Amino acid sequence: MKSRNMNLLGGLPRIFLGRQRSGASTPEGIGAGTTAHHHSDPHVRKPHTTLADLHRGDSGTIQSIGGTSTARLHLMEMGLTPGTRVRVVRLAVFGGPLDIQVRGYRLSLRREEARAILLQPSHS
Repeated sequence: MKSRNMNLLGGLPRIFLGRQRSGASTPEGIGAGTTAHHHSDPHVRKPHTTLADLHRGDSGTIQSIGGTSTARLHLMEMGLTPGTRVRVVRLAVFGGPLDIQVRGYRLSLRREEARAILLQPSHS
C-alpha cells in the first residue's frame, strides 16, 4: 500500500510535484516559471511600464521619473514631467536611442534614460 504523500502516477512525493494548476500541463514544482499564466483579473497588480518598454507608435502618460536628482532634472527640463503624454516615433536597433513626440516636438533619448521614465498603466 502506498503512502499518503506519494503520487500514484510518478511515484514522487507530492512535496516535489506541487499542486496542479488548472489548465497547466506541468506541476508547479517541476519547471516552475516556464509556463506563462495569463489572465485579466483587474485585482492582480501588473508590472509598471517604462518608456523603454514601448514599441513604435505606442504612447503613454508619464507617472514618475526615476534616477539621480541630476538625471531627473535634466529630463524634466526637456519637458518630460509627470502627467505629460508621450508617443514613440522611432526606435534605433541594437538598443540605440528612441525618438519620442512630446509637447509638440521630437526628442531623442538614450534607452537608459527611457527606462527611468515610468508610465501610467493603460486602461484600454
